[in-house]
Amino acid sequence: MPLLVVPERQSRERSTLELRRIVTPVDFSVGSAVALKTAVELSRRHRARLTLVHAMTDLSQHMVFSGSEAWRVVQRLPARVDAVARHLQRAAALFGGHDVDTAVTTGVAAGAILDSAARTGADLVVMGIAHRSWLDRLLFGSTLRRVLRRATVPVFVVPVVGGAERWPDSAAGGPIWRQARTASAVAPVAA
Repeated sequence: MPLLVVPERQSRERSTLELRRIVTPVDFSVGSAVALKTAVELSRRHRARLTLVHAMTDLSQHMVFSGSEAWRVVQRLPARVDAVARHLQRAAALFGGHDVDTAVTTGVAAGAILDSAARTGADLVVMGIAHRSWLDRLLFGSTLRRVLRRATVPVFVVPVVGGAERWPDSAAGGPIWRQARTASAVAPVAA
């Protein structure tokens, strides 16, 4: 069941949620596909602007020991950022979101999500969450938990039955695509 988490300060300030800007993180998992579908539907329903956020953490496949290696990583970064931004836009188009903003950054995902929400003046963050084992959460933490602790805007959490499978790459994709397409549920949000 989807869950809307409203920061305590905001719950006292206003009782209705007006959506003009929505931010949703995309890590190319089925969970983020369901969140993206939900965010596109909400942005269309409320005529809100949608920003897709992706934090690149795999800049180098190995540890960089020299200045020349670091320089090559830095030189390739703009091309990788552009490629990821185009991939995000294509992904949004699969769900009917054709005019979206992208924010591709490096570093920790939770920080990128919160920074993008603050920078864009977001009214809502939409996140998909897949079931993970207690050991996985203990060892690697949770981006959702970090976002919820520091969020200053409401966070709409969309649970996903599927989980951490690979991203559906095409509309004609197999069972993963069908699962992402059918698992989303948009609960009404007050206009």
